[in-house]
Amino acid sequence: MHTLLESLEKRSPAAPALLGLCGKPASYQDLLQQVHRTAVWLASKGIGRGDRVAIVMPDGPEMASLFLGVCSVTTCAPLNPAYKVNEFDFYLSDLEPKLVIVDSSIESAVRSAALARKIEVVELHSHASDQAGSFQLGPSTQGNGRFRFSE
Repeated sequence: MHTLLESLEKRSPAAPALLGLCGKPASYQDLLQQVHRTAVWLASKGIGRGDRVAIVMPDGPEMASLFLGVCSVTTCAPLNPAYKVNEFDFYLSDLEPKLVIVDSSIESAVRSAALARKIEVVELHSHASDQAGSFQLGPSTQGNGRFRFSE
């Protein structure tokens, strides 16, 4: 997937790659930079080939760019934000992810399920006025604050 993105970026770096309802479009160059930042961030957390990362996001450009960034480093497991605690518990026990990334703007039972399994939860932060697919990753602001780290 990363090779395909690099090829598209070399051919048409300024062409729109992601569109959003509110933010400005992201070019292939912008998307590739976001994918690279995500890959570097995951690598700094010790996440690499053979690991699994669960992502809990609504559909949209941030989900797309996060998925591409995660799968450029490791196995990405998108999970439905509407799952209940017992469903998340089942999937987390089956997947054994090293990390769960959840959109900071949604209420999701994944936080409780991950906390019970001692799986680190990281929040994705984005703003409607930002470029489509643009985000930052940071510690969860919900829960007991047990998992703290710096970017």
